[in-house]
Amino acid sequence: VNVFSCFYVELSQFHRCIAYDFKQISLTFFTGDTLNIPDSVMGLTILSAGMSVPEAVSSIIVTKQGLGAMGISNAIGSNTFDILLCLSVPWFIKAYFLPNHPDEMWVVPNSNGLTYSVTFLLASVICLFLTLLLNRFKLDRKVGLICAILYVCFIVCAALIELNVFFAVNVPICEH
Repeated sequence: VNVFSCFYVELSQFHRCIAYDFKQISLTFFTGDTLNIPDSVMGLTILSAGMSVPEAVSSIIVTKQGLGAMGISNAIGSNTFDILLCLSVPWFIKAYFLPNHPDEMWVVPNSNGLTYSVTFLLASVICLFLTLLLNRFKLDRKVGLICAILYVCFIVCAALIELNVFFAVNVPICEH
């Protein structure tokens, strides 16, 4: 097997993934804009689900093969990668190379509800850890059900905050 051909195949797959992701993000943005749904809500729901499906499928496959630890590690590792690298690199590039003003080297997220979403996310992780601790770190249907309930609660609370239901965190969407 030629190493360069393998590299070319991987590189072309990488570019294809970027193109599909760009298409998915653009369509989600335009759909949310058309329906007057904030970008943050579209990101919390549609984009997060669409980007996580391949990871969920691979975790299900390895778990059915008896490798439950690999499935859990895939989920934790993937999300850690997403948070620490996929957020930090674009923010670094924007802040360092493309600042709005030369002396302002930071990025301001377009959502004032981010603090609340991160707080709910941290609470969900703590609840997950406590659930695993109480279940002696055994993954069964109870843990799965609790995780599903935690996810629904997180999405509902975060979306309601981003939609200004409890209090105003986002400015109204501009009329076109």
